[in-house]
Amino acid sequence: MSPFKAHSKFVLAGLMLLLGGAFVVSAVTSRSSEKAPLDPALFGLPADAREAMELRTDNAATFEVSPGKFAAVGGVAQYVEQAVCEEEGVFFCFLKRVGKALLADASGPNSPGTIVDDDSVGTIAWTNPSNAISSDDSYAATDAIIYTQQSHYLKATNFGFSIPVGATIDGILVEVERTSVGMAGVSDAAARIVKSDGAIGTTDNMIGSWNPTENYYSYGSSFELWGEDWTAEDINDDDFGFAISAIGIGGSSQRSARIDHIRITVSYTEADSAPPVPSNFSPASESTITDATQNVTFDTDENATCKISLTDQAYGDMAGDACTGGGTQSQSCTTPDLGADGAKTVYIACTDGTNADIAETNEALSYALDTTPPTLAPVPGSSEGPNSPGTVADDASVGTAAWNNPTNASESDNSNTYSYVEDADTTTHYLKANNFNLGNV
Repeated sequence: MSPFKAHSKFVLAGLMLLLGGAFVVSAVTSRSSEKAPLDPALFGLPADAREAMELRTDNAATFEVSPGKFAAVGGVAQYVEQAVCEEEGVFFCFLKRVGKALLADASGPNSPGTIVDDDSVGTIAWTNPSNAISSDDSYAATDAIIYTQQSHYLKATNFGFSIPVGATIDGILVEVERTSVGMAGVSDAAARIVKSDGAIGTTDNMIGSWNPTENYYSYGSSFELWGEDWTAEDINDDDFGFAISAIGIGGSSQRSARIDHIRITVSYTEADSAPPVPSNFSPASESTITDATQNVTFDTDENATCKISLTDQAYGDMAGDACTGGGTQSQSCTTPDLGADGAKTVYIACTDGTNADIAETNEALSYALDTTPPTLAPVPGSSEGPNSPGTVADDASVGTAAWNNPTNASESDNSNTYSYVEDADTTTHYLKANNFNLGNV
């Protein structure tokens, strides 16, 4: 965006604030005028024709001219805007138009560098065809046309586009600033794209009769491809362009078709030139892990195939198998053996089949590896038991009198079975009890 456009946005915002938000309301709210039926006379239709409002689009309207019979007309946008302007007032209409111009971003519109009379159709020539290169009220005009006579093509090329190589062409919008002069009418006979080899296409995008009111009328749209397959090189070619032919309608009087300007806007999507971008790692970078062959899961912003490595290198140079989830946006990788505990760095590299990570674009994840199990510490003030021993034995490391039946002391069973010493006048051995299973102390 140019500095002027960016600065102008702030100026426009200030104007809207000063006007108490009235412009905002007018710019974003559907006004009653926009929903009012259009006058069929504007399009040369009978006065009793009724517009089918449910079929209205941005630049076309459909009228029921008699029961069950309909007529579709194009170029209605200027009439809708005119009605809104009449309701809102000239000042608000001016602000709306300025706002649209300042806030819009578009690939064009571009004007032609070359316009010629092409006699491959029709019989009526265009005079001064180059006058339609710019909008200056200097016209390319047909010689006098009478009923059913068709003009030559007015063929405009050399639009000077610079669409990035590899871009996908989404649509082509042609706008023709035109009018008709005379007592009878003029209509589109053909409205076709000109291909990069200079040949005129076969798909017509006609919008109907020419109104005496001069204005830009739209042919095609931001999603209309005119029945062709396009590359950026096709659009950038000097021979790419547009051709239009007019025909006399509605009476035998002479009339003339006049065109002040032709311009084209091309909508496109730039080619993907970046490798997939991973995110949402689990475990997250900078966390502690306990497994020397850690599983790492993550998402990618497009379908991808990924690898994980301990070496920062290009995707194609990484050893080992790809992570699971290849060709999707959900990946699961297992690290190579991380070895001994300590600080570790692993690298994620991905490809979408066309664009692959290199060392400079890899995702680096840092972990602290700690595989040592935790030691349970006693809780102050807590206790466990009483527990009985799992083992009781006579230990002769002291004394001389042995204990009989030492295992009888392993539990209190009220059965008068005891561990005992027969000679009470001597010092006994130890009665040694252990294996109390105090696991939580």
